[in-house]
Amino acid sequence: MMDEPNRCTGVLYRLNITIMRKIFGLLVLSLLSISTFALVYRTLTQRQISSDYALKFSTRSTDGTFSGLSGTVVFEPSDLANAKFDVSVDAKTIDTGMKKKDEHARGSDWLDADNFPAIRFVSSSFEKSGENYNVSGTLSMHGTSKQVTIPFQYTDGIFSGTFTVNRTDFGINGSGMKASFVGDEIEITFRVPTSEKNG
Repeated sequence: MMDEPNRCTGVLYRLNITIMRKIFGLLVLSLLSISTFALVYRTLTQRQISSDYALKFSTRSTDGTFSGLSGTVVFEPSDLANAKFDVSVDAKTIDTGMKKKDEHARGSDWLDADNFPAIRFVSSSFEKSGENYNVSGTLSMHGTSKQVTIPFQYTDGIFSGTFTVNRTDFGINGSGMKASFVGDEIEITFRVPTSEKNG
């Protein structure tokens, strides 16, 4: 029969083992949490849009640019599942090089920029396509939202690509003969340098 001192020693030993196991478990959990946080922070680091971007459009009869590009860009080629674009341009910044044409484009027959000031794209998914990428999401302009897929290249922090939209899909119908001269298809070309956003 175990005497009292030995029994107490055994109880204390088992208690110490239990405590050590709990401490070890907490340490492992903490390390895993820190590692996960570091990974998420790395992959979810936002990118800042540089001021020297180019956003051009081309129709059958008119070429021009937009400015006022802003928003959120989160992109890491090795982690497309966590990538995100939420960007917009100011519709009033349309510039065809002709003041009268710009005023007409901002008017109610076309962009109706007073009522719909932003052209916005919000991503929903990304996929690799050879050496390039495709991003699918919602393009909103003129009060209408449509699902689109935009192909792009990404090299050294620079996003670039070309895609086409049909203006009538967004209720931009124009008026009179000018609408037929412009055509329905609008080709968008972009080149957007970015850098890692600090803070």
